[in-house]
Amino acid sequence: MVWLKAPDKVVIHPSSVDGRVEAPPSKSYTHRMLFLALLARGRSVVRRPLISNDTLATLNAVSLLGGSTRVKGGVAEVEGGEVRGVP
Repeated sequence: MVWLKAPDKVVIHPSSVDGRVEAPPSKSYTHRMLFLALLARGRSVVRRPLISNDTLATLNAVSLLGGSTRVKGGVAEVEGGEVRGVP
């Protein structure tokens, strides 16, 4: 077995980290934002929603409840404010 001798002195130099990290879209947050957009008056824009079968079903539900929806280019738009009952 070979034993390595630890250095007598460790020198640490100051440094900095710079950059930007974007969190991946969240299905849970997407559902919440779409329903909150339905409740808000006027047009709401949801940037970077997670698009999945579940969130597409939520968009359909928002439409059935009276919201106008559109998804294009990584953005979901909801025109809300008037919630109606399902027939």
